[in-house]
Amino acid sequence: MHAPMRLARGVLVWTLLAESAAAQPSTVTPSSAGGRVSGRVISSYAGLIADATITLTHLSATGAGIEAQTTTSDRQGAFGFERVAAGRYHLVASKPGYTNRQLPSFGSANVTAGFATGTGFTLSANEHAAGLELTLRHAASIAGRIAEPDGIPAPEVHVLAAVRRGDSYVTLPETRTTTAWDGRYDITGLPPGEYLVVVMPLPSLDQGRVLASAERRAPEAPASARPSFGATLYPGVPDTERGDSVTVFEGIAAEGIDVWLTPAQRYSVSGRVFWPDGLAAEKVRALLEAKGLKP
Repeated sequence: MHAPMRLARGVLVWTLLAESAAAQPSTVTPSSAGGRVSGRVISSYAGLIADATITLTHLSATGAGIEAQTTTSDRQGAFGFERVAAGRYHLVASKPGYTNRQLPSFGSANVTAGFATGTGFTLSANEHAAGLELTLRHAASIAGRIAEPDGIPAPEVHVLAAVRRGDSYVTLPETRTTTAWDGRYDITGLPPGEYLVVVMPLPSLDQGRVLASAERRAPEAPASARPSFGATLYPGVPDTERGDSVTVFEGIAAEGIDVWLTPAQRYSVSGRVFWPDGLAAEKVRALLEAKGLKP
């Protein structure tokens, strides 16, 4: 057989084999193909947000994140994840200058203190979770100064935002900040809403700072006479009262939210101690030592 004829026959056989293989069903099973997750990132005004980072976290049975993958939204705010295994997921978007935080809802009996973020869902095998929307808002803030009743700045005290719940309130742990040397604080990354400002003058664990703070407040007074302060709500009332709410608008810094600390309530007990009639001092000493006490 001539070489050109053998080459033509070889090409024909290879072509037939390739067509036969293409006609066979795919060996990729549906479970190995995985599911899809897609959606878009929008603003609170339904505008599309590009270049946002979207994080898809696979959750364990306890709700802890065990695996995460990220992507970026395109010019139309769209995003997608391919080959996603079945399971429970948490999806959240983020971008500098924006916040993904949502005010907590108190509609149910079991309320977790703190902001909610993103959305959660369960994906079945090979399912396509489409049309998911993640909302970002321009971040707002609350700032001001904390002062003692005589106007002296109160440095190194804790300040938090809180939301009202009935006659009480729930603090938002993520907002905790500490005042600077001049008493200034700045709570950032807030979504729009109504907030209470809570000041908690917790004692420092650094004894040097405790002494310096005490001397700054009342250097001529004994330690027992120096003032102590309880939890205070804006503008300067004990946390047993309602306090005033601060309205925060999207992307706006609420400045000048100053709080004047209120002195903590103190109680004292006084009285007299008498010797029992006919009981000698030696007897009192013996009774105390029997109880393991030093007279």
